[in-house]
Amino acid sequence: MIQKLDPKKVYKRNELILKINEIIDHLHKDEFSLMNFDLKFLYNQAIEALKAYGICVSSAPKFELIQSKLNSYKFSKINKFEKSILLLIPPVPRKDLLAAINKNNNIGNLQYDCYTYSFDDDSLWGKDSNEWRVMITEDMKDIQKKFSGTWKKQAESFLEDAKEKGIDLINDAQSYLVLLMIMQKQNINIETDYFCVLNADRLTNSSYVAYSVFRADIRRVVFYGSNPVYASEDLRARPSVPLL
Repeated sequence: MIQKLDPKKVYKRNELILKINEIIDHLHKDEFSLMNFDLKFLYNQAIEALKAYGICVSSAPKFELIQSKLNSYKFSKINKFEKSILLLIPPVPRKDLLAAINKNNNIGNLQYDCYTYSFDDDSLWGKDSNEWRVMITEDMKDIQKKFSGTWKKQAESFLEDAKEKGIDLINDAQSYLVLLMIMQKQNINIETDYFCVLNADRLTNSSYVAYSVFRADIRRVVFYGSNPVYASEDLRARPSVPLL
């Protein structure tokens, strides 16, 4: 419960700013509690997905720590998502996360092991983090927002659009594989209609555009790379708001 401003008290400027920010945070939390957003549920969902795939969660960030990171600014960004999902990304190499998914293909409805291209290449798939990371992303089977031009131009447009909105993109396979785990545990396939770019922040004129897509015909997730001059409008990007 926040303390009300005392109308008889003369506040110093910094003290008044802190009070105002406290009130704004409180209002945003009230607003957020009315939305389809249950942070505790999403946290438990993320924990259970990792455990189902044999990923150790004993050192995972506690719920209270994550809850404390949801300030009014981040609330306002997450509020733009139609539906949200929480990712707890462990300090586990992407190759091990991939192996866990392939080993437990009885979870969800994947028929074959994930197919990967040059999965050792950090420029394509991002550098693995050795610390826990936490982010909130949009919980949708396929992202609808699109841009035109070559895939490199589209990826750059997604990145620029995200920066203008004050958010990030999922830009690494390590994060995406965790998203895949959560969705497969719910028996939901993602990227069924479009390709999700995973290296929009690392593209050069000569680098491939790294992406993930679900092949419905063989029920297989594919991690591959495309020539940057390819120009179909099937490329998408997943927005995210980092918490840790």
